[in-house]
Amino acid sequence: MTKQEVLKILVLIESVYTSFMLKNDTVQHWLELSNQMNYGKVLNALLTYMKKSPYPPIMADLVEQKIETIELSTRRIPSIHEKRTKIVQNNIPLRTNTQQIWMAEYSLK
Repeated sequence: MTKQEVLKILVLIESVYTSFMLKNDTVQHWLELSNQMNYGKVLNALLTYMKKSPYPPIMADLVEQKIETIELSTRRIPSIHEKRTKIVQNNIPLRTNTQQIWMAEYSLK
């Protein structure tokens, strides 16, 4: 968005929501992030928001958020057989009826 488009959005918010007062910091933050925003999308989001809420919006209400996808690890969960094999190879005593696995792993024997 251009500087003029940002100011149009902010003036519209200020004119509709009387409790909203423009501050230098607010304008500065919008201007800093304006190159990442699309005026048409922000304006449509504002018009939709104004129909729903009596409270002034924050930037996150109007700007489409890009959600980063997190790649899941390709590591697979070991099977119970693999866990038991590891326990036996490391000479960790197997769990008895009264003993929890974590207790066996950290025992002093």
